[in-house]
Amino acid sequence: MIDLHAHVLPGLDDGPADSAGALDLLEAMVRDGTSTVVASPHGVGSRYGVSGPQVLEAVRKLQDAARAAGLKVRILPGMELPLRADLVRLLRRGDALSIAGTRYVCVELPHQDLPWFTERALFELAVAGYVPVINHPERNRAIQERPDRLARMAERGVLAMLSAGSLLGDFGRTAQRLAERFLKEGSATLVASDAHGLRTRPPALAAALERAAALGKTDQLAEMEILQELASTGLTAR
Repeated sequence: MIDLHAHVLPGLDDGPADSAGALDLLEAMVRDGTSTVVASPHGVGSRYGVSGPQVLEAVRKLQDAARAAGLKVRILPGMELPLRADLVRLLRRGDALSIAGTRYVCVELPHQDLPWFTERALFELAVAGYVPVINHPERNRAIQERPDRLARMAERGVLAMLSAGSLLGDFGRTAQRLAERFLKEGSATLVASDAHGLRTRPPALAAALERAAALGKTDQLAEMEILQELASTGLTAR
């Protein structure tokens, strides 16, 4: 399986606190069937303030540690970027990272509302050649109140990525119903584990994809198409 979003890098955000915890999480992900994971901590603009160079170095170290531990998993760099008006500038400077060096950008909306500049920021990303990927839209209050907002974004070429836990009911019935609806309607085409640790949001991508398949999503074609755009090393942000 391909996991396009998980918090596996140690000591950078609310994921594992140390290398031991990160390796335990990776081991659980491998047991679940994951072979490639995009390590995407809360990036620049979040309360953690993680930078692009920090992520690249942390990925390198964790990949070395995973290899030494005998874990057969490929770790690629990314970021979960809070929606802000200057994302294009940050991406071009390397302060922010796209998904594994591709043109796809993982964007996190606020949990409660949609900022007034939402459409403009997403439009500017598209004009600059990026494809915005809205992360866990089913958990955003404004979209929960008006689900058609995501459909309008999808019509403009914006992708959406659901959290595995939403499909499994971990974030409540409202988020679960919306996740199911978005998959059925095609407003969302991606599913990621959003794993944080063994106790807080453990990996459950296999079970979520099984549930997604029952709703009509039968493969990981969209995920694989994203990874086909990888830079040769997979370690260079666009």
